[in-house]
Amino acid sequence: MAKNEVVGIVLAAGDGVRMGGSKALLALDGEPLVLVHAARLLEGGCARVVAVVRADVLGTLGVVKDARLVVSDAEDQAGSLAVALGEHRAPPDEIVVVTPVDAAPAGQETIRRLVDEVAKGVLAATPRFETKSGHPIACRRSVLEPYRGKPPYPPLRDVLRALGDKRSRIDVNDPRVGVDLDTPEDVLAFTGHPPRFVQATR
Repeated sequence: MAKNEVVGIVLAAGDGVRMGGSKALLALDGEPLVLVHAARLLEGGCARVVAVVRADVLGTLGVVKDARLVVSDAEDQAGSLAVALGEHRAPPDEIVVVTPVDAAPAGQETIRRLVDEVAKGVLAATPRFETKSGHPIACRRSVLEPYRGKPPYPPLRDVLRALGDKRSRIDVNDPRVGVDLDTPEDVLAFTGHPPRFVQATR
């Protein structure tokens, strides 16, 4: 692995009960949301992307070039993060960018700014638009050590909070960082139409 390689992780293994379907397959501009996130992470400087999904969405996604798909049946995002981190051995100073699938995909400039901030020396960086913090999160792999053991795993927000001033909050001109896509109403507000899901095998 190259010293400066950055790895992106998309946490997309939720069951989507409130949304009425898998958020991984939520259509954004005609593409599955999980793959939109993967593409944005690659555009933002990640050398590769790991996307954690449920087994039942693999048939719809088919073979993809933009991400390595791994399956998780974990009940929460913390468990899925542990699955993603277990995919490869890496040095503790590796930079990792983590996003939940139910966040609006951030702009590539936002991702680059977060990565650059971590490269300068902080342990983690999170974006903030106006007064609202959001996703994605960039950090050194060492920050994610709590996910290397056995469950239960702590929420990532608690791990970040414990970093104190070793975590930077970066003000960005990107309102998407504070947009959550948790419910059909959220999708309607963000896209202008109710949730649609990609169905055809790719």
